[in-house]
Amino acid sequence: PAPEPPAKKVIVTAGADVPSLYMFRGIRQEYDPQFTIQPFLDIGVTVSDTATVNFGSWNSFHSGSNKDLGSRGMHAWYESDIYGIATFTAGKTKPGVQWTSYTSPDSDYKTVNELAFFVGFDDSKNAVPVSPKVLVGFETTDGQADAGANKGVYLELSAKPSHKLGTSPVTLNIPLKLGMSLKDYYENRDPVTGLLTGTDSKFGYFDIGANISVPVGIG
Repeated sequence: PAPEPPAKKVIVTAGADVPSLYMFRGIRQEYDPQFTIQPFLDIGVTVSDTATVNFGSWNSFHSGSNKDLGSRGMHAWYESDIYGIATFTAGKTKPGVQWTSYTSPDSDYKTVNELAFFVGFDDSKNAVPVSPKVLVGFETTDGQADAGANKGVYLELSAKPSHKLGTSPVTLNIPLKLGMSLKDYYENRDPVTGLLTGTDSKFGYFDIGANISVPVGIG
């Protein structure tokens, strides 16, 4: 058999999402959405056989009412995130650490910095891979995702069951994600006054979806 090609040392991924409404971990980010586009760029570097490093930028541009909220004249540029991730392989487990700075070029909200630790499990050899993952994030700045009074601690449980449809190249994925507060991540506000109540909701959100992927050969 022909030898396998060497693994790529650097992988660059770019794209853009167009959501109908931007929600971040169950927290609504726009109240009069029109056209929203979220371009991103990720650079992955293979450091060794057991370690990879990713860094990149994720952005959100709004044409709805949020574009008029800021004070820096950036208008539609609501959010720009910068992140760095280090992932390690230890058998079938993949622990890692991630630092993210959630910034607003138009100063729509205070910058939120978060240090997160995660671990995933590689079960790709199973008949129906589930790809479970656990993430715990710690807010490290005075700005918080919920615009609360205290730094929050966030818990995320996720999985993505996958199934190849017969002998075809089509794969069906069912992404699942549960977000919860371990401490002050979803601080409640009074529905009438809008003031913080001093209580914390443990349940944040639950996401379920479906996507179909088909590999496309180029060159």
